[in-house]
Amino acid sequence: MSAEGERGIWRKLTREILEQVPVGIILVDDQMRVRFLNKTTERFALASGLNLNGEELLGRDFGELSPKSWSEPVRRCMKNGKRYEAQEATPIQKGSDLLLQLTVSPILPSDGEKAIAAVITLLDVSEAEHRMAQMAKDARRFDHVWTSSCELMILVDERGRIVDYNMAAEETLGFFKEQVLGNSLEDYIDVAKDAQFLSKTIEEGGYVSNFETQLLKRGGGTLDVNLTLASMPKNERGEETGTLAIGRDMSKVARLKNELEELTGEIGDVQRDLNGSRSGVIDGLSLLMEKIDGNVYDRSQQIVRVARALALFEGMDDEAVQMIEEAALLSELGRIVYGVSPEEEHAESASELILTFGLAKPIVEAVRHHEEWYDGSGAPDGLEEELIPLGARVLAVAEALVSSRELGNPTEKALESLDAVKGVRLDPKLVEHLIELYRMDELL
Repeated sequence: MSAEGERGIWRKLTREILEQVPVGIILVDDQMRVRFLNKTTERFALASGLNLNGEELLGRDFGELSPKSWSEPVRRCMKNGKRYEAQEATPIQKGSDLLLQLTVSPILPSDGEKAIAAVITLLDVSEAEHRMAQMAKDARRFDHVWTSSCELMILVDERGRIVDYNMAAEETLGFFKEQVLGNSLEDYIDVAKDAQFLSKTIEEGGYVSNFETQLLKRGGGTLDVNLTLASMPKNERGEETGTLAIGRDMSKVARLKNELEELTGEIGDVQRDLNGSRSGVIDGLSLLMEKIDGNVYDRSQQIVRVARALALFEGMDDEAVQMIEEAALLSELGRIVYGVSPEEEHAESASELILTFGLAKPIVEAVRHHEEWYDGSGAPDGLEEELIPLGARVLAVAEALVSSRELGNPTEKALESLDAVKGVRLDPKLVEHLIELYRMDELL
């Protein structure tokens, strides 16, 4: 084969490669006229609502075809011969969801500085931009929880050193943030064997729920707490970012328990006054939850919203959906009243409490069994699969999503954690339906 024939083959292969790459490529001459654009560029234009044919665009002025934010950088590059990379992604036309990152690379002659042509590349960064926006939204939500929570929250790095410490921790333990930053969390745990166990958990990036121990207070004395430790999401490089420790003041729980004994009588009076009205009892218990622990009440409201969306998706009738909402609202009652551990005990204690108010059987069953595992290894009764009431299965999925979000996980990451335990802990069909709701943008 002649040298010219070989060059022809390579030119053809090069063109085919340029046509297939997932990056938009446009070649303009020194007059800004379009000399080549690949199929990906055409697809980008079509996705943005522009029905453009590549052949029809050849020879036309790039400045007339593109937004000013693209054409001006190309003009500058042609004059100064310097490469340009946009700092922000922009759409081809206003209102388009497709965000493209523009890069302009001038082609210089061997004996001059003024470009004779330029290669324009367009990289689709829409998914990354939307993910960043969601992460920012979730970060704002986490920041709100961090600053407003009544629970102690302490963030430590992979070596167990305190890197942040919320207002509730300052007020409860008495140490100012400046006094504890950089110190080891182990130094503030009164029981040596507990300190060693928690330090090892942090080092290994593990998870601990409802661990009862004592924290040291400023000026002497200790505080009985119920601790939960969970690893924070990894950063974009896949590196560990630390562990979040959430502590509940058990002395507060004891005080609230005493208050509850007094208020329970009041609710009984309300129930009698309302002739056993279900809505009246629900309203009374709801007000009680809000009064005793606003944070747990807010958590229950989040569970209600997710459970309602999922119940509607499952085609439940209005009465069944309402009972799911009421069960979701009351599912945290045992946590407020008794501060129980482990998780399944708060479900059982809550169901026993609401049973005394004569609420409908589906509500009581949904609350009692929402900590059952789909594979039968849960509690309190070891039910499995379809033997677990549907309301309880819906509630379990909703609570799992809210719990994962509370640890700072973006919704997409939280759904991945649910997907990982479907068929074991959660109903696989309901998890898939929840993911579908998220994709339909109908999940709050």
